[in-house]
Amino acid sequence: MSPAVKVSDATSWWRVDLAGVLSAVCHHCSDLAGILACSIVVRDRSEEFFSAASSSEWASALDDFQLSEEVGPTWDCCTTGRATQGDGLEHRGLTGSGLAEQASIYGVVGCRAVPLSSQGENRGALTLYWGP
Repeated sequence: MSPAVKVSDATSWWRVDLAGVLSAVCHHCSDLAGILACSIVVRDRSEEFFSAASSSEWASALDDFQLSEEVGPTWDCCTTGRATQGDGLEHRGLTGSGLAEQASIYGVVGCRAVPLSSQGENRGALTLYWGP
């Protein structure tokens, strides 16, 4: 079942603090069992992806790493629009650095990125990072 918005409610969206909503989603998702952190990457008006919210600074840093190196589940999810899990953790980025090396510093052993879409268009990814 997909979520629905009433037409009468749609006009009130302009009053929503989107950054606050994204931050709240990240913090609630990070409370899930086994999840160390959650982050959200979105596409801006110039069609570039950026880290928009996270439950921790390091999760945002891991997103930034994946986006700049064009490697990892978050990058794959953003570019393909498909959910990815753990794929790409061992792959090396453009500069030769690996996501697994960066993630292990924070105790991350895996992650799952799910697409965020609107009107059939991929707008970003929500990524859950988990530990052992």
